[in-house]
Amino acid sequence: MTFSCEQPETSKEYTATPSYTAKANTLIQPSFDTLIKLPNGFTLDTTKAFDSARNTEIHIVIPRYEGAILVDKQVSGYFMQRLKRFLLSLDTLIHNDPSMLQAVPSGFYVDPVSVFKDDRLVSYCFIINSNHTGAAHPFTEYYSFNYDLKKNKPVAFSDYFNVASKQDTQSFISIINRSMDRPNIIIDKLNALDFSIEKDTVTFNFDDYEIASYAEGIIKIKVAKQALKQFVTNNNR
Repeated sequence: MTFSCEQPETSKEYTATPSYTAKANTLIQPSFDTLIKLPNGFTLDTTKAFDSARNTEIHIVIPRYEGAILVDKQVSGYFMQRLKRFLLSLDTLIHNDPSMLQAVPSGFYVDPVSVFKDDRLVSYCFIINSNHTGAAHPFTEYYSFNYDLKKNKPVAFSDYFNVASKQDTQSFISIINRSMDRPNIIIDKLNALDFSIEKDTVTFNFDDYEIASYAEGIIKIKVAKQALKQFVTNNNR
């Protein structure tokens, strides 16, 4: 399967291996509302397919920016690898239980929830929702991708933030916890948190089970950039 920025919002065919075919033009409901506000120069490229060999819906929406080919390639590559791993896991499940092919379809869904760009940085945050037939519930997670347009490289937690000491770590954690809007839920370690950038905030994103029970769902903690200013590296200010 390929992504094409020249034809956004289209339905495409996906072939997992030479022995599998997929039915294109299948109506698939997106897992989340993708009507997000896009900065100038961005479009949304949508891939929709039905893998009939695995009874699986595929829905992937990726922002495209006209001036950042490397960003597009890296983001697309990441989701292709995630999709391949998901389909391989389905192959094993189907081998053990062929009745999955006659049940409610499995699904792999990717939708952007925020897109930001300034003169230096592009920042995307996605929701990935995957489920397979027979599972108790879907698994939902965030994935953020931050990219330095001047250095042409992804921006990791340690590139954007300078947390040099134990005291820094505790201060950073305290700032995040004070911004938490849910009682009795806290973080107690950093471990290169998933984060995305917006105009005035940094958002820290937590998957199902990461810091709370499944019932709490996925959690986003928005922190004002000003509150974290002391930890932001000089070249990102």
